[in-house]
Amino acid sequence: MPNGKKDKNKAWNRFRRYFTPDNMIAFNKARARARKIHRQRKRESWIKYVQPQVKRFGTISTPCQPFKALSLYIRRLIPYLWTSLALANHLRRKISDFVGSQDMRNNGNELAGTAARSATGSSERFPIPHSDLKACFRQKL
Repeated sequence: MPNGKKDKNKAWNRFRRYFTPDNMIAFNKARARARKIHRQRKRESWIKYVQPQVKRFGTISTPCQPFKALSLYIRRLIPYLWTSLALANHLRRKISDFVGSQDMRNNGNELAGTAARSATGSSERFPIPHSDLKACFRQKL
């Protein structure tokens, strides 16, 4: 099992002590490898977490698709979220249970209704801005 962070720190200490172009190149390579390993581990962990939900809700095209809904880039729009009718109905129930005010409950039901209509269609895709989802969940908090 590669230990990218430890190798990166070793290369950094060597570069810090002996400031040479070779050590700088070695440090940059070690840092890039550490980032790659970190991204790999994150992806593997996410897939391991999402697998039970994929089995529970049925047709989600790949395990990495739901990551777009939960990504840290909250200012970006979710381009497409693969869904099924069961997932849309589950989303409708959760939003109506979670959201307190009537206006936000209606917006949440409209959002879930869009999901349900899209799930019965041929493409099974619908664009939902992440900001809309966040707004629905923020109202209750």
